[in-house]
Amino acid sequence: MVTPNVKEAQRLTQLTSVEACGERLLALGCDYALITGGDEATDNVVNHLFGESHYSAYTWARLPFHYHGSGCTLAASIAALLALGVTPLEAINDAQEYTWHSLQRAYQTGGGQRNPDRLFWR
Repeated sequence: MVTPNVKEAQRLTQLTSVEACGERLLALGCDYALITGGDEATDNVVNHLFGESHYSAYTWARLPFHYHGSGCTLAASIAALLALGVTPLEAINDAQEYTWHSLQRAYQTGGGQRNPDRLFWR
């Protein structure tokens, strides 16, 4: 499983389209490639999931700020859910929802980007 953003996927594959990047990452040996769209200049965030005989697009409302640690939060939560025995598709879905909510409740500790509130549920 890899979780690059669009620019990272393009650098890894030397391709431009999200679809071509996803297919190439699978060809390189990944079981799943979740290419995230958080850094794109779009009204909504669209994450593209590629897997063997599987494709899904997840659309999330774009939040108003810039965040530090959103990709790490997503990847770590997917890994944790997989370690707990959750199926990959369920882990990916639940981790995206968890990440979005942690960003929705993000806080700013200085003048830079906001930090995800990973304990928002407490």
